[in-house]
Amino acid sequence: MDDFKENADFPLVFKKTQRKSFNHNSHTIRRFMTKTGHLNLQLGQVPYHKYLRFTKDFANTLVLIRWRWVILFVILANSFFYLCFAGLWMFDAWLSGDLDGTKTGNFCIKATRHFTGYLLLSVETITTTGYGYLYPSEHCYLALAILILSTLVMIFIDGAFISVVFLKICKPPKKNTFTLFSKKAVISLRNGKLCLILRIDDHLSRHVIDPKITLYYADRRNVKEESFQIDLQEMETEPIGMLLWPTDVVHEINQKSPLWNLSPPDLMNSRFEIFATVHL
Repeated sequence: MDDFKENADFPLVFKKTQRKSFNHNSHTIRRFMTKTGHLNLQLGQVPYHKYLRFTKDFANTLVLIRWRWVILFVILANSFFYLCFAGLWMFDAWLSGDLDGTKTGNFCIKATRHFTGYLLLSVETITTTGYGYLYPSEHCYLALAILILSTLVMIFIDGAFISVVFLKICKPPKKNTFTLFSKKAVISLRNGKLCLILRIDDHLSRHVIDPKITLYYADRRNVKEESFQIDLQEMETEPIGMLLWPTDVVHEINQKSPLWNLSPPDLMNSRFEIFATVHL
C-alpha cells in the first residue's frame, strides 16, 4: 500500500463507464445494484421457515409484492371459497335428502343435483348476482347459516382487496427523492491519509441532523463455473454533523478497509461494487 501511495497520481477519479455488466466465461454478469438503486438480486434456496416471516405481516406483504401476485392471490382466494361453499351447499342438500333418488318434492336446492350446480349457486351467493333457477328454499337445514357466512366472506374479500389496491396506488414511488450522490468517486490524500471520497447532497433542503451514511463493499468470488459467492463488508465513514450543503463522505483506506490490498490496476479491473446508503 505504501508503493501505491508513492506511485499513484492523486487524485484518482473513477469515472462513470457505459459498461453495465461484466462478461466472464462467455456469461453476462449483471451488476448487484443499478445506478438508480434497484437491486438485481433475488432470493433463492431460502429455508421454508424464513418464508413464514412474510405471513406474520401479511398486509404489508400484499402491499409490497407485485400486482401479478396480488391478482393471483385474489383469484386463488375466491376460487377456494367458491369450492368451500359449494361443498357446504351440497352437504346441506344431502342433509335435507335432496340426493336421495326416492325424494320427489320439497327439495332444499331447486333445479340441481350435481356439484356444478352447487358451485354455480355458491358463486351467485358470494357475488350477490341474484338467484335464477338455482336457489335455496325453506326446506334447508343450514341455508341461513351458509348465507350469513358467505356474506361475511364476501365483505372480507372485497374489503381486503380494495384496501390493498388503495394502498398500492397511494404508496410513494421507490425513488431516492431525498438525497443525491455524486457520479464520481475520488481516491486522494486528505490530511496525510489515503481516503475514498464521494459527495452527497440534500436537494430538498431538509437540514437533517446527524445522518448515518454507510458504505458497503461487495466482492464477487467465483465458487464454481456458473456460481459465485458475495463478500459484503461495511466500510467505515467519518460522521457528518448536519447536511446543510453538498458534503463529502470520506472513507479512510487503512488496514481495516477492504480497499487496502488493492493496487491501481486492481481498482480498475476487479469486479466489485460499493453501495452507499443513508439512514435518517
